[in-house]
Amino acid sequence: MVSEPMIMDPVANNPSPLLLLNNMSNLMSIKLDSMNYMLLKLQISAILDAYSMIEPLDGSTQQPRQFVINEDGVQVLNPAFLIWRKKDKALLTLLLSTLSSPVLAMVVGTTTAQEVWNRLEEKFTCTARANVLNLKLELQVLVDNEELLHMILKGLPKEFAPFASVIRTRDDSISFEKLSVLLQTEEQSMTEVSDPLTNSALAMFVSNNHKPNNGFNGGQGYNRGRERNSFNRGRGGRSFNAYPTPQIQSSQSSNLNSQSSFGSQGKTERPTCQICWKIGHYAIDCYHRMDFAYQGKNPPTKLAAMANASNLQYTQNSETWLTDSGASDHITANASNLNTQAPYHGSEQVTVGNGQNLPIQSIDNNCSCLFDAQKLLIQDLPTGRLLYKGLSKDGVYPIHSSQFCRFVSTKSACLASSSAQKWLLWHSRLGHPSAKVLHTIFPSLSSCNPLDFNSVKSHCKHCLAGKMHQLPFTVSTNKVTAPFQLVHADLWGPAPSVSLNGFKFYLVLVDEYTKFTWVYLLTHKSETFTLFKQFTALVQNQFKQSVQIFRTDCGGEFTSTAFNTFCADNGIIHQLSCPHTPQQNGVAERKHKHLIQCALALLSQSTLPFPTVSASLDSDLSSQNHASVSAYLDSDLSFPLSNSPTQPLLPSQPPISPTLVSVPRTDSTSPIDPPLLLSSFNLPPNTSIPPDTTITPDPTLPPDTTNISLPTASSNSNSVAPNTTSQHPMQTRSKSGIHKPKLGYAAQIDYTITEPPSYRIAAQHPHWCTAMQEEFDALKKQGTWSLVLPPPHKNVVGCKWVYKLKHHSDGTIARYKARLVAKGFHQQHGVDYEETFSPVIKPLTVRLILSLAVAQNWPLRQLDVKNAFLHGTLKEEVYMAQPQGYIDSSYPQHVCKLHKSIYGLKQAPRAWFESFTTQLLQLGFIASAADSSLFIYHHHHVIAYLLLYVDDIVLTSNSTSYLDSLILQLRKVFDIKDLGPLHYFLGLQVSRSSDALHVTQTKYASDLLTKHHMVDSKIAHTPCSPNTRLSIHEGELLSNPHGYRSFVGALHYLTFTRPDISFAVHQVCQYMAAPTTTHLTAAKRILRYIKGTLFHGIAFTPGPLHLSVYSDADWAGDPDDRRSTSGLLVYLGSNPITWSAKKQPTVSRSSIESEYRALATASAEVCWLRTLLKDLGIFLSQPPILWCDNVSALAIASNPVFHAHTKHIEVDFHFIREQVLRKDLVVKFVSTNDQLADIFTKSLPTQRFLDLQRNLTVSVRPHSIEGE
Repeated sequence: MVSEPMIMDPVANNPSPLLLLNNMSNLMSIKLDSMNYMLLKLQISAILDAYSMIEPLDGSTQQPRQFVINEDGVQVLNPAFLIWRKKDKALLTLLLSTLSSPVLAMVVGTTTAQEVWNRLEEKFTCTARANVLNLKLELQVLVDNEELLHMILKGLPKEFAPFASVIRTRDDSISFEKLSVLLQTEEQSMTEVSDPLTNSALAMFVSNNHKPNNGFNGGQGYNRGRERNSFNRGRGGRSFNAYPTPQIQSSQSSNLNSQSSFGSQGKTERPTCQICWKIGHYAIDCYHRMDFAYQGKNPPTKLAAMANASNLQYTQNSETWLTDSGASDHITANASNLNTQAPYHGSEQVTVGNGQNLPIQSIDNNCSCLFDAQKLLIQDLPTGRLLYKGLSKDGVYPIHSSQFCRFVSTKSACLASSSAQKWLLWHSRLGHPSAKVLHTIFPSLSSCNPLDFNSVKSHCKHCLAGKMHQLPFTVSTNKVTAPFQLVHADLWGPAPSVSLNGFKFYLVLVDEYTKFTWVYLLTHKSETFTLFKQFTALVQNQFKQSVQIFRTDCGGEFTSTAFNTFCADNGIIHQLSCPHTPQQNGVAERKHKHLIQCALALLSQSTLPFPTVSASLDSDLSSQNHASVSAYLDSDLSFPLSNSPTQPLLPSQPPISPTLVSVPRTDSTSPIDPPLLLSSFNLPPNTSIPPDTTITPDPTLPPDTTNISLPTASSNSNSVAPNTTSQHPMQTRSKSGIHKPKLGYAAQIDYTITEPPSYRIAAQHPHWCTAMQEEFDALKKQGTWSLVLPPPHKNVVGCKWVYKLKHHSDGTIARYKARLVAKGFHQQHGVDYEETFSPVIKPLTVRLILSLAVAQNWPLRQLDVKNAFLHGTLKEEVYMAQPQGYIDSSYPQHVCKLHKSIYGLKQAPRAWFESFTTQLLQLGFIASAADSSLFIYHHHHVIAYLLLYVDDIVLTSNSTSYLDSLILQLRKVFDIKDLGPLHYFLGLQVSRSSDALHVTQTKYASDLLTKHHMVDSKIAHTPCSPNTRLSIHEGELLSNPHGYRSFVGALHYLTFTRPDISFAVHQVCQYMAAPTTTHLTAAKRILRYIKGTLFHGIAFTPGPLHLSVYSDADWAGDPDDRRSTSGLLVYLGSNPITWSAKKQPTVSRSSIESEYRALATASAEVCWLRTLLKDLGIFLSQPPILWCDNVSALAIASNPVFHAHTKHIEVDFHFIREQVLRKDLVVKFVSTNDQLADIFTKSLPTQRFLDLQRNLTVSVRPHSIEGE
């Protein structure tokens, strides 16, 4: 009896995983590379299935829980998890042993066998469907309709390449019927958008075909016949065998009506192929059409006769020829059509539709064809006689044989070279170059079109169209019959620099009837409405008129609610021009241009700086208005004019606001014709004042601007030009009685909108006096000082008043602020001060608190401490002189012994910080160990965070009631102003919505652009030039590096919310010591980039809290010292909270070392962040993930063995390894394409930079920003 063989179960006895690993590794015969994944997968799957270990890879066996609760309720390790982990490690070792080195790098960071298996599966089996189809086509295996469709798409001509690409990249397949419909639609669209004359020869050829049009592949489409790539269609080209090569263009006769449709009926007789001479098909359908070696029944010497025979059937019976305006030459098959035949001895040939080259027998160069938009002219060159004149029809130029024969008997000038057309042909082929460039390339064309463009009768219409900016605007006519029926207005500015009296804008108003102009100078746009109300009041009171129609553009200063309400209440029709159509307000726009040009001309003539432009505008406007009034005085127009000194006249324009007063000192006998009343603020230059003229100031102006003393003009001319006798023989103007008037200027500045430089000036204005009194009262209330006699041998510091205008975000004046500041530079170390350091909040802490507040939906409140430094208590004895203007009359010799700190003292910030910190500690707050300016309150369920930056405070808490009580407690000690929800803090504009919080620095960036006169600069798409690095040796040294340092320092603060400019700012900051012109250009490029991204900032959105860190390095990127640059980016959830671009302190010997140093820096930042989060009471459920794109650096961080190429790295950098071993952070691999920190290490190409920028910043709409 024979028994069956017994099959042993390889896992029946449950051998150890290591033994199984040893057995299975002996069965592995190949290692995985990029080409043999399917073979390896087949081999591994079979082996693992045989040993019953495939379950952990295919997901049928799930990972057990690591810990379980025993019967006693104690958490212990799960035995099943230990068994699973042991088996998983064995499988992981087996899989890794089968991978080659390149493939092994792809699975760095995976920890389980299933992760490795899934990553390999995703890497090598995620193949596009198009690749599978291409492979099947190469194998010539057509399994289903999908492959057949793919074959059809590959047979389409190149015009359908985009269409075929769209079909191939679809996720699903389509049917033949749908493909046919799509192809017909695409063909129809291409026919409609193309030039109807581009394929005119093909249209004529197909119009004579019997075959109907059956869609795309049915006969007369783009891909006719059985050949795939039939692109040689039309009238034929030519072989470029000589230079220059004339183009000989076929002019086949056809009927215009037959060209309009591909499916029209042709002749009734059967066609003859001119290639094989068989009857029944055309040459385009011949099997031998693409066989250039086939000669047919005719030898090469008879090809011309063959072409002649084939063309006669289309030309001999036709009465109409179609000429081509884009061809330099025309051909005919009948030599009798040539007027004067000359044998041709050149090497050029004509290429016809079958691909053959036909020889040229004779030519006629005695005709010239001239084309324009309406007609065609054919001229005989020797005699100059006009041979033919015809009109264009439907965009083509037909020649009717009957009319042509009347001009030139029975001979045609069909092969007439058109010199002008040859010039235009090459002009269009080469992209429309200038005549000079074209003649340089082709000297033979210089005779066709001379460089003197005045001698050219016709120009290239396409060049003229390309140089047109826009069509002319329709001229509008405004019919008015009286002054002020229509007033044009517009606002100009801001000026590139502020005038001497602080003006940056001006408002121009032009009366349509008289063309009289008023100009008002403004400091801010918001003053427009106020000045318009003053203007309407002036018109009503002085001229007894009213403004009826007011025409402006759609600027915000003219479209506010208050402005529209005022116009409606006063019956003024407010006409607004259409957006981007300044022509509709052309009167005011042209007046702008005229005023500025004349003002600049006056400045250039007088060699005055631009800040004096207000005086130039004043002078120019006066001249224009006098000329305007003189013109109307010469006419019979009735306009209210008067010589009475009490009645204002039209030429006496209203004040332009306080500006430079021009007071001429001239001979009183110089008359003014007509005698007019002049405003004291608008006296034009070279204008004399009669002695009986009364000058009255404008009562609407402030008192300090009207007290202007004017010199009295004497009736004696000698008072201006004293009669002095000169002894030298030189003949001068004075001896000849010629005297030049001298102009005296007195600057008048409006200090209600300008900060006064001294106490003497400020004391004359009530606004500043009130501000100084408020400051002095606050100092007395705080008990800041006591008056004592000056002690001997003690240092007494001085003090001064400092004035500051506080503005809103929109630029309007918020309040006048005066501050008493001690002259701290008089202090002496060790005498009246010791320590001066005072901590401030870190930018990272601010962003972290904002992110946490958004994640937990906490409110954000903002506080401001008035006179914060006055609350600090001094420990040293400090004596200060009494403030100017507030010296005690009873004790004029006493000095102030300071008890509280005051602004300007070196120890004032530290004293205030200690005072405020002491009060917070009494309220239950504790200072963070990571950031001493962050204070934390945690009592029961109430949590609150407080950020302190000098006198600005930000509060957030999970309890709104606690915030209110905290503010009340602080108000008992400090003078605190509650600013409500956080909206503007340290130059940061904060806007909060229901789903996000946006932080920008738009106002700060705008002020920076204005300060450095780059508001009108050209926008840059990247902050630094792509793929370039700055060097210390480039450019010339700047003569004044202070401006560069201030500029770059301001840019550095802008990185608070702009991580995209961190690397660019990091570059320019390296050259503070010796900046050059190249470095200044790089800094300006950053500002040009800021202008294009003015409203960009960072956004904080709610989400789970986990730390993700991206680390990168640019090895030896600095061209001067070859140090590397480290880049760091940290996310809390989805919010970026910190970033940096910093050059490493030492030179790295390899890219691994530079990447590892960057990793160490990133891990140190993570440690600090975890400490800060711990102080805040935030505990992360997962360890931070550190992403790096260098595999070797990751291996060093995880491998405890020192390699030979890492022994030179300092030991302190290896603390990252301890962090990894303690599971404080996890290091993972990320591809270079996904490395977000790449933007902080080098200057990137534009597209790469924009891709990374979208992950860092967002664009915030202007209306969502405070004050905009």
